[in-house]
Amino acid sequence: MRLSPNGKRFRCCRSGCRLERTYKKGSFFEGQGLTIQDAVLLLWFWAKREPSTHAQQMTGHSSHTLTDWYSFCRDICSREMLRSPMQVGGPGHIVEIDETSIKKKSKNNVGARHPDFWLFGGVDRTTNMFFASVVYEDRTKPRLSAEIRKFVLPGSHIMSDMWPSYVTADGRHNIENNPYLEGMDYSHQWVNHSTNFVNPANGAHTQRIEGV
Repeated sequence: MRLSPNGKRFRCCRSGCRLERTYKKGSFFEGQGLTIQDAVLLLWFWAKREPSTHAQQMTGHSSHTLTDWYSFCRDICSREMLRSPMQVGGPGHIVEIDETSIKKKSKNNVGARHPDFWLFGGVDRTTNMFFASVVYEDRTKPRLSAEIRKFVLPGSHIMSDMWPSYVTADGRHNIENNPYLEGMDYSHQWVNHSTNFVNPANGAHTQRIEGV
């Protein structure tokens, strides 16, 4: 293959062969309407967490283009994160955990309605590393315990809300003595969100993970 004179396509060098391939073929940039230069620039803005409005002002692209590009970058990272589980925490680390409902909307509110599903995740306050896992409708104690064991390293100090899968209303049964987590050496504090955002007795909260 040889690069074409305009530098945008590869052409087969064999006599009589007309095979051509765009230089974007099979790459991250395939299917993108942007030039390589613009795509890299927008990727740089996204990676630096610059607001899309600022990137729009600096590049001249429409708000629709910026919204689509930022969403594309997030989707790529989300798929990779779900494909390659990341463990967080460990001795001396606080890990906040939480679940959130994900609502898949129909386009323009037309067409079939999609059921909600649940995303379980956690964040390490020290490193800011986080994990996420789709648990669909299964927020039972066995399922969430399996996710905690999979993603949270032994010896972590876990903070959560009072979802029954984490802790009973009287506090007697919690992550520390959860039989599904035996041997993980977790410590556990929680906050009752029906009364406080921060536990007044010990300062426990889940504000970091809720802001991810």
